[in-house]
Amino acid sequence: MRLVFFEMRKNFFKKSILIVLIIFTALNIFKIFSSYEMYGKFRNDKIGKAQSAYAEIYSDVSGKMTDSKIQLIVGEYKRLLNEISEFTYSKDYDENTYTGYIMGDFNLFKFDFFEPMNYAFNYSSYSKEIANKAILNAEFFKSQNNTYEVQKNEMIADLYQNRKIESFYDYNGFEALFKYNFSSILIFLLCVFALTPVFVTEKETGMNLILQVSQSGGVKTALAKYFAAIIFVLSICMWFFLCDIATFGLRYGFDGVLSPLYGIKEFKNTPLNISILGYCFVFFGIKALSILSVSSLILLISQFPKKIIFPFIINISIIFLLIFLSDLSGRHFYEMLNLFNPASLLTPTEIFKVFSVVRIFDIPISTYSIKAFFSAFVCCGTLLAICVSSKKRGWYI
Repeated sequence: MRLVFFEMRKNFFKKSILIVLIIFTALNIFKIFSSYEMYGKFRNDKIGKAQSAYAEIYSDVSGKMTDSKIQLIVGEYKRLLNEISEFTYSKDYDENTYTGYIMGDFNLFKFDFFEPMNYAFNYSSYSKEIANKAILNAEFFKSQNNTYEVQKNEMIADLYQNRKIESFYDYNGFEALFKYNFSSILIFLLCVFALTPVFVTEKETGMNLILQVSQSGGVKTALAKYFAAIIFVLSICMWFFLCDIATFGLRYGFDGVLSPLYGIKEFKNTPLNISILGYCFVFFGIKALSILSVSSLILLISQFPKKIIFPFIINISIIFLLIFLSDLSGRHFYEMLNLFNPASLLTPTEIFKVFSVVRIFDIPISTYSIKAFFSAFVCCGTLLAICVSSKKRGWYI
Protein backbone atom coordinates (compact mmCIF):
# COMPACT_ATOMS: atom_id res chain seq x y z
CA MET A 1 0.00 0.00 0.00
CA ARG A 2 2.91 2.32 0.74
CA LEU A 3 4.29 1.69 -2.75
CA VAL A 4 0.89 2.50 -4.28
CA PHE A 5 0.75 5.80 -2.40
CA PHE A 6 4.31 6.58 -3.49
CA GLU A 7 3.37 5.99 -7.14
CA MET A 8 0.28 8.18 -6.76
CA ARG A 9 2.32 11.01 -5.30
CA LYS A 10 5.04 10.65 -7.95
CA ASN A 11 2.76 10.42 -10.97
CA PHE A 12 -0.46 12.27 -10.12
CA PHE A 13 0.20 14.83 -7.39
CA LYS A 14 1.50 17.31 -9.94
CA LYS A 15 0.80 20.97 -10.48
CA SER A 16 0.30 20.40 -14.22
CA ILE A 17 -2.44 17.81 -13.61
CA LEU A 18 -4.14 20.09 -11.10
CA ILE A 19 -4.11 22.98 -13.59
CA VAL A 20 -5.61 20.79 -16.34
CA LEU A 21 -8.23 19.51 -13.88
CA ILE A 22 -9.26 23.06 -12.95
CA ILE A 23 -9.46 24.13 -16.61
CA PHE A 24 -11.49 21.04 -17.59
CA THR A 25 -13.84 21.52 -14.62
CA ALA A 26 -14.46 25.13 -15.66
CA LEU A 27 -15.07 23.99 -19.25
CA ASN A 28 -17.50 21.34 -18.03
CA ILE A 29 -19.53 23.79 -15.96
CA PHE A 30 -19.55 26.32 -18.80
CA LYS A 31 -20.75 23.65 -21.23
CA ILE A 32 -23.67 22.68 -18.98
CA PHE A 33 -24.76 26.27 -18.46
CA SER A 34 -24.42 27.10 -22.16
CA SER A 35 -26.45 24.01 -23.12
CA TYR A 36 -29.25 25.26 -20.87
CA GLU A 37 -29.18 28.63 -22.62
CA MET A 38 -29.57 26.81 -25.94
CA TYR A 39 -32.01 24.04 -25.01
CA GLY A 40 -33.49 24.99 -21.64
CA LYS A 41 -37.25 24.96 -21.18
CA PHE A 42 -37.63 28.73 -20.61
CA ARG A 43 -34.71 30.03 -22.69
CA ASN A 44 -37.10 32.17 -24.80
CA ASP A 45 -39.11 33.53 -21.86
CA LYS A 46 -38.09 37.17 -22.18
CA ILE A 47 -40.46 38.59 -19.58
CA GLY A 48 -40.15 35.72 -17.11
CA LYS A 49 -43.90 35.19 -16.77
CA ALA A 50 -43.94 31.69 -18.27
CA GLN A 51 -41.38 30.40 -15.79
CA SER A 52 -43.22 31.82 -12.79
CA ALA A 53 -46.54 30.49 -14.11
CA TYR A 54 -45.02 27.06 -14.62
CA ALA A 55 -43.60 27.05 -11.09
CA GLU A 56 -46.97 27.99 -9.60
CA ILE A 57 -48.93 25.35 -11.54
CA TYR A 58 -46.25 22.71 -10.95
CA SER A 59 -46.37 23.23 -7.20
CA ASP A 60 -50.11 22.48 -7.33
CA VAL A 61 -50.03 19.33 -9.49
CA SER A 62 -46.65 17.68 -8.83
CA GLY A 63 -46.40 14.60 -6.66
CA LYS A 64 -48.93 11.79 -6.45
CA MET A 65 -51.51 12.05 -9.22
CA THR A 66 -55.10 12.58 -8.01
CA ASP A 67 -58.39 13.13 -9.82
CA SER A 68 -58.44 16.81 -8.90
CA LYS A 69 -54.94 17.40 -10.30
CA ILE A 70 -55.74 15.55 -13.51
CA GLN A 71 -59.03 17.43 -13.93
CA LEU A 72 -57.25 20.77 -13.44
CA ILE A 73 -54.72 20.09 -16.21
CA VAL A 74 -57.16 18.42 -18.62
CA GLY A 75 -59.77 21.13 -18.08
CA GLU A 76 -57.37 24.01 -18.78
CA TYR A 77 -55.84 22.17 -21.74
CA LYS A 78 -59.24 21.60 -23.37
CA ARG A 79 -60.29 25.19 -22.73
CA LEU A 80 -57.14 26.54 -24.36
CA LEU A 81 -57.39 24.03 -27.20
CA ASN A 82 -60.89 25.30 -28.01
CA GLU A 83 -59.67 28.90 -28.06
CA ILE A 84 -56.75 28.04 -30.33
CA SER A 85 -58.93 25.97 -32.68
CA GLU A 86 -61.24 28.89 -33.40
CA PHE A 87 -58.35 31.06 -34.70
CA THR A 88 -60.01 34.13 -33.19
CA TYR A 89 -57.81 34.42 -30.13
CA SER A 90 -55.82 37.57 -29.50
CA LYS A 91 -52.11 37.44 -30.31
CA ASP A 92 -51.39 40.53 -28.23
CA TYR A 93 -49.99 40.53 -24.73
CA ASP A 94 -52.69 39.77 -22.13
CA GLU A 95 -51.84 40.17 -18.47
CA ASN A 96 -54.81 37.94 -17.53
CA THR A 97 -53.14 34.88 -19.06
CA TYR A 98 -50.59 32.58 -17.43
CA THR A 99 -47.68 33.40 -19.73
CA GLY A 100 -48.81 36.68 -21.25
CA TYR A 101 -50.16 35.10 -24.43
CA ILE A 102 -52.94 32.62 -25.25
CA MET A 103 -50.65 30.51 -27.44
CA GLY A 104 -48.03 30.55 -24.70
CA ASP A 105 -50.61 29.22 -22.24
CA PHE A 106 -51.60 26.47 -24.67
CA ASN A 107 -47.99 25.39 -25.22
CA LEU A 108 -47.34 25.48 -21.48
CA PHE A 109 -50.27 23.22 -20.62
CA LYS A 110 -49.83 20.91 -23.61
CA PHE A 111 -46.10 20.21 -23.53
CA ASP A 112 -45.25 20.73 -19.85
CA PHE A 113 -48.33 19.29 -18.16
CA PHE A 114 -50.94 17.52 -20.29
CA GLU A 115 -48.66 15.29 -22.41
CA PRO A 116 -46.33 14.24 -19.55
CA MET A 117 -49.28 13.57 -17.26
CA ASN A 118 -51.10 11.67 -20.01
CA TYR A 119 -48.00 9.53 -20.52
CA ALA A 120 -47.78 8.74 -16.80
CA PHE A 121 -51.50 7.99 -16.53
CA ASN A 122 -51.55 5.61 -19.52
CA TYR A 123 -48.19 3.93 -18.99
CA SER A 124 -49.63 1.02 -17.04
CA SER A 125 -51.82 0.07 -20.02
CA TYR A 126 -48.88 0.46 -22.39
CA SER A 127 -46.57 -1.85 -20.40
CA LYS A 128 -49.38 -4.35 -19.79
CA GLU A 129 -49.92 -4.60 -23.56
CA ILE A 130 -46.22 -5.36 -24.06
CA ALA A 131 -46.32 -8.05 -21.37
CA ASN A 132 -49.49 -9.64 -22.78
CA LYS A 133 -48.03 -9.78 -26.29
CA ALA A 134 -44.89 -11.39 -24.91
CA ILE A 135 -46.97 -14.02 -23.10
CA LEU A 136 -48.80 -14.86 -26.33
CA ASN A 137 -45.51 -15.02 -28.21
CA ALA A 138 -44.03 -17.34 -25.59
CA GLU A 139 -47.00 -19.71 -25.91
CA PHE A 140 -46.66 -19.72 -29.70
CA PHE A 141 -42.93 -20.47 -29.64
CA LYS A 142 -43.49 -23.25 -27.13
CA SER A 143 -45.60 -24.98 -29.75
CA GLN A 144 -42.69 -24.50 -32.20
CA ASN A 145 -40.11 -25.85 -29.71
CA ASN A 146 -38.14 -22.61 -30.01
CA THR A 147 -36.61 -22.42 -26.55
CA TYR A 148 -34.66 -19.22 -27.22
CA GLU A 149 -37.72 -17.19 -28.21
CA VAL A 150 -39.68 -18.69 -25.32
CA GLN A 151 -37.04 -17.54 -22.81
CA LYS A 152 -36.76 -14.14 -24.47
CA ASN A 153 -40.49 -13.45 -24.39
CA GLU A 154 -40.81 -14.75 -20.84
CA MET A 155 -38.11 -12.26 -19.86
CA ILE A 156 -40.08 -9.46 -21.52
CA ALA A 157 -43.33 -10.48 -19.83
CA ASP A 158 -41.62 -10.64 -16.44
CA LEU A 159 -39.95 -7.24 -16.87
CA TYR A 160 -42.92 -5.24 -18.17
CA GLN A 161 -45.86 -6.57 -16.20
CA ASN A 162 -47.19 -4.79 -13.10
CA ARG A 163 -45.58 -1.48 -14.02
CA LYS A 164 -47.30 1.79 -13.14
CA ILE A 165 -46.51 5.46 -12.63
CA GLU A 166 -48.36 7.01 -9.72
CA SER A 167 -46.71 10.42 -9.52
CA PHE A 168 -46.13 13.38 -11.80
CA TYR A 169 -42.78 15.20 -11.75
CA ASP A 170 -40.62 17.32 -14.01
CA TYR A 171 -37.73 15.09 -15.12
CA ASN A 172 -36.12 17.67 -17.41
CA GLY A 173 -32.98 17.86 -15.25
CA PHE A 174 -32.48 14.09 -15.26
CA GLU A 175 -33.14 13.90 -19.00
CA ALA A 176 -30.42 16.48 -19.65
CA LEU A 177 -28.00 14.76 -17.24
CA PHE A 178 -28.46 11.32 -18.81
CA LYS A 179 -27.81 12.69 -22.31
CA TYR A 180 -24.68 14.60 -21.32
CA ASN A 181 -21.34 13.12 -22.38
CA PHE A 182 -18.96 16.07 -22.64
CA SER A 183 -17.48 15.40 -19.20
CA SER A 184 -16.57 11.86 -20.30
CA ILE A 185 -14.49 13.27 -23.17
CA LEU A 186 -12.70 15.56 -20.72
CA ILE A 187 -12.00 12.61 -18.40
CA PHE A 188 -10.52 10.63 -21.29
CA LEU A 189 -8.25 13.51 -22.29
CA LEU A 190 -7.14 13.99 -18.69
CA CYS A 191 -6.42 10.26 -18.41
CA VAL A 192 -4.26 10.36 -21.53
CA PHE A 193 -2.38 13.35 -20.15
CA ALA A 194 -1.86 11.79 -16.70
CA LEU A 195 -1.52 8.06 -17.44
CA THR A 196 0.62 7.98 -20.56
CA PRO A 197 3.83 9.03 -18.71
CA VAL A 198 3.37 6.46 -15.91
CA PHE A 199 5.54 3.78 -17.50
CA VAL A 200 7.28 5.50 -20.39
CA THR A 201 9.00 8.17 -18.26
CA GLU A 202 10.87 5.40 -16.44
CA LYS A 203 12.58 4.59 -19.74
CA GLU A 204 13.22 8.21 -20.67
CA THR A 205 14.97 8.86 -17.35
CA GLY A 206 16.71 5.47 -17.19
CA MET A 207 14.87 4.59 -14.00
CA ASN A 208 13.78 1.25 -15.49
CA LEU A 209 17.40 0.04 -15.35
CA ILE A 210 17.50 0.73 -11.62
CA LEU A 211 14.12 -0.95 -11.10
CA GLN A 212 15.40 -4.12 -12.75
CA VAL A 213 17.85 -4.69 -9.89
CA SER A 214 15.65 -3.22 -7.15
CA GLN A 215 13.89 -5.43 -4.60
CA SER A 216 10.67 -3.54 -5.28
CA GLY A 217 11.16 -3.56 -9.04
CA GLY A 218 9.40 -5.57 -11.70
CA VAL A 219 5.88 -6.85 -11.13
CA LYS A 220 5.51 -5.28 -7.71
CA THR A 221 6.24 -1.81 -9.08
CA ALA A 222 4.05 -2.41 -12.12
CA LEU A 223 1.15 -3.43 -9.87
CA ALA A 224 1.66 -0.37 -7.70
CA LYS A 225 1.60 1.87 -10.77
CA TYR A 226 -1.53 0.16 -12.09
CA PHE A 227 -3.53 0.43 -8.87
CA ALA A 228 -2.34 3.99 -8.28
CA ALA A 229 -3.62 4.82 -11.75
CA ILE A 230 -6.94 3.10 -11.06
CA ILE A 231 -7.40 5.11 -7.86
CA PHE A 232 -6.59 8.28 -9.79
CA VAL A 233 -9.08 7.45 -12.57
CA LEU A 234 -11.85 6.61 -10.10
CA SER A 235 -11.19 9.85 -8.22
CA ILE A 236 -11.37 11.88 -11.43
CA CYS A 237 -14.57 10.09 -12.46
CA MET A 238 -16.14 10.81 -9.08
CA TRP A 239 -15.08 14.46 -9.26
CA PHE A 240 -16.64 15.04 -12.67
CA PHE A 241 -19.74 12.99 -11.88
CA LEU A 242 -20.37 15.08 -8.76
CA CYS A 243 -19.68 18.21 -10.78
CA ASP A 244 -22.27 17.13 -13.36
CA ILE A 245 -24.89 16.38 -10.71
CA ALA A 246 -24.30 19.63 -8.83
CA THR A 247 -24.32 21.81 -11.96
CA PHE A 248 -27.35 20.17 -13.58
CA GLY A 249 -29.16 20.25 -10.25
CA LEU A 250 -28.39 23.94 -9.85
CA ARG A 251 -29.36 24.88 -13.41
CA TYR A 252 -32.24 22.51 -14.13
CA GLY A 253 -33.30 21.17 -10.74
CA PHE A 254 -34.02 17.54 -9.86
CA ASP A 255 -37.40 16.22 -8.77
CA GLY A 256 -38.98 12.79 -8.44
CA VAL A 257 -35.72 11.02 -7.64
CA LEU A 258 -37.56 8.00 -6.20
CA SER A 259 -39.90 7.64 -9.18
CA PRO A 260 -39.43 4.61 -11.46
CA LEU A 261 -36.95 5.12 -14.28
CA TYR A 262 -39.67 4.53 -16.88
CA GLY A 263 -41.36 7.66 -15.52
CA ILE A 264 -38.99 9.44 -17.90
CA LYS A 265 -40.59 9.04 -21.33
CA GLU A 266 -37.33 8.24 -23.10
CA PHE A 267 -37.04 5.16 -20.86
CA LYS A 268 -40.54 3.86 -21.45
CA ASN A 269 -39.10 0.62 -22.89
CA THR A 270 -36.23 0.24 -20.44
CA PRO A 271 -35.62 -3.26 -19.07
CA LEU A 272 -34.67 -1.77 -15.69
CA ASN A 273 -37.25 -1.78 -12.90
CA ILE A 274 -35.38 0.62 -10.66
CA SER A 275 -35.84 4.18 -9.43
CA ILE A 276 -34.22 7.20 -11.04
CA LEU A 277 -31.91 7.38 -8.03
CA GLY A 278 -30.90 3.76 -8.58
CA TYR A 279 -30.26 4.46 -12.25
CA CYS A 280 -27.96 7.36 -11.32
CA PHE A 281 -25.65 4.82 -9.63
CA VAL A 282 -25.93 2.47 -12.63
CA PHE A 283 -25.36 5.37 -15.04
CA PHE A 284 -22.19 6.59 -13.38
CA GLY A 285 -20.98 3.07 -12.55
CA ILE A 286 -21.22 1.97 -16.19
CA LYS A 287 -19.44 5.11 -17.36
CA ALA A 288 -16.69 4.59 -14.80
CA LEU A 289 -16.22 0.99 -15.97
CA SER A 290 -15.87 2.22 -19.56
CA ILE A 291 -13.28 4.82 -18.57
CA LEU A 292 -11.39 2.30 -16.42
CA SER A 293 -11.13 -0.21 -19.26
CA VAL A 294 -9.85 2.40 -21.72
CA SER A 295 -7.46 3.73 -19.06
CA SER A 296 -6.10 0.22 -18.63
CA LEU A 297 -5.38 0.13 -22.37
CA ILE A 298 -3.60 3.49 -22.06
CA LEU A 299 -1.36 2.06 -19.33
CA LEU A 300 -0.59 -1.06 -21.34
CA ILE A 301 0.31 0.91 -24.46
CA SER A 302 2.54 3.28 -22.49
CA GLN A 303 4.68 0.35 -21.35
CA PHE A 304 6.36 -0.29 -24.68
CA PRO A 305 7.55 2.91 -26.46
CA LYS A 306 10.74 4.63 -25.28
CA LYS A 307 9.59 8.15 -26.19
CA ILE A 308 6.46 9.68 -24.66
CA ILE A 309 5.22 11.31 -27.87
CA PHE A 310 4.35 7.97 -29.49
CA PRO A 311 2.00 6.62 -26.78
CA PHE A 312 0.34 10.05 -26.61
CA ILE A 313 -0.50 9.91 -30.30
CA ILE A 314 -1.52 6.24 -30.14
CA ASN A 315 -3.73 6.69 -27.07
CA ILE A 316 -5.51 9.76 -28.44
CA SER A 317 -6.08 7.95 -31.75
CA ILE A 318 -7.46 4.83 -30.06
CA ILE A 319 -9.85 6.84 -27.88
CA PHE A 320 -11.31 8.77 -30.81
CA LEU A 321 -11.53 5.59 -32.88
CA LEU A 322 -13.44 3.80 -30.11
CA ILE A 323 -15.79 6.78 -29.67
CA PHE A 324 -16.34 6.95 -33.44
CA LEU A 325 -17.16 3.24 -33.60
CA SER A 326 -19.53 3.54 -30.63
CA ASP A 327 -21.61 6.08 -32.59
CA LEU A 328 -22.10 3.69 -35.50
CA SER A 329 -25.48 1.98 -35.53
CA GLY A 330 -28.18 0.70 -37.82
CA ARG A 331 -26.42 -2.45 -38.97
CA HIS A 332 -26.04 -5.78 -37.26
CA PHE A 333 -22.26 -5.72 -37.82
CA TYR A 334 -21.91 -2.41 -35.95
CA GLU A 335 -24.09 -3.64 -33.11
CA MET A 336 -21.97 -6.79 -32.72
CA LEU A 337 -18.75 -4.79 -32.98
CA ASN A 338 -19.82 -2.45 -30.20
CA LEU A 339 -20.47 -5.37 -27.86
CA PHE A 340 -16.68 -5.42 -27.51
CA ASN A 341 -16.12 -1.68 -27.53
CA PRO A 342 -15.65 -0.23 -24.03
CA ALA A 343 -16.49 3.26 -25.32
CA SER A 344 -20.04 2.12 -26.12
CA LEU A 345 -20.70 2.18 -22.36
CA LEU A 346 -20.16 5.95 -22.34
CA THR A 347 -23.79 6.37 -23.42
CA PRO A 348 -25.75 4.26 -20.92
CA THR A 349 -29.02 5.88 -21.98
CA GLU A 350 -28.71 4.32 -25.44
CA ILE A 351 -28.10 0.92 -23.82
CA PHE A 352 -30.79 1.00 -21.16
CA LYS A 353 -33.65 2.77 -22.92
CA VAL A 354 -34.63 -0.39 -24.83
CA PHE A 355 -34.80 -4.12 -24.18
CA SER A 356 -31.94 -5.77 -26.06
CA VAL A 357 -30.49 -9.28 -25.82
CA VAL A 358 -27.89 -11.36 -27.64
CA ARG A 359 -28.31 -15.04 -28.44
CA ILE A 360 -25.54 -17.10 -26.84
CA PHE A 361 -25.90 -20.89 -26.86
CA ASP A 362 -29.66 -20.48 -27.28
CA ILE A 363 -29.84 -18.30 -24.17
CA PRO A 364 -30.90 -14.61 -24.31
CA ILE A 365 -28.24 -12.51 -22.55
CA SER A 366 -28.83 -8.81 -22.04
CA THR A 367 -26.64 -6.59 -24.20
CA TYR A 368 -25.54 -4.42 -21.30
CA SER A 369 -24.35 -7.49 -19.36
CA ILE A 370 -22.08 -8.54 -22.23
CA LYS A 371 -20.68 -5.04 -22.66
CA ALA A 372 -20.03 -4.66 -18.94
CA PHE A 373 -18.44 -8.12 -18.72
CA PHE A 374 -16.12 -7.41 -21.64
CA SER A 375 -15.04 -4.05 -20.20
CA ALA A 376 -14.25 -5.75 -16.88
CA PHE A 377 -12.37 -8.42 -18.83
CA VAL A 378 -10.30 -5.70 -20.53
CA CYS A 379 -9.32 -4.31 -17.12
CA CYS A 380 -8.25 -7.73 -15.84
CA GLY A 381 -6.59 -8.68 -19.14
CA THR A 382 -4.50 -5.52 -19.32
CA LEU A 383 -3.43 -5.94 -15.69
CA LEU A 384 -2.29 -9.48 -16.46
CA ALA A 385 -0.52 -8.31 -19.63
CA ILE A 386 1.29 -5.56 -17.71
CA CYS A 387 2.45 -8.08 -15.09
CA VAL A 388 3.63 -10.59 -17.71
CA SER A 389 5.39 -7.85 -19.68
CA SER A 390 7.13 -6.63 -16.53
CA LYS A 391 8.25 -10.13 -15.57
CA LYS A 392 9.57 -10.93 -19.04
CA ARG A 393 11.85 -7.93 -18.83
CA GLY A 394 13.61 -9.63 -15.91
CA TRP A 395 12.32 -7.38 -13.16
CA TYR A 396 12.19 -8.83 -9.70
CA ILE A 397 8.92 -9.74 -8.06
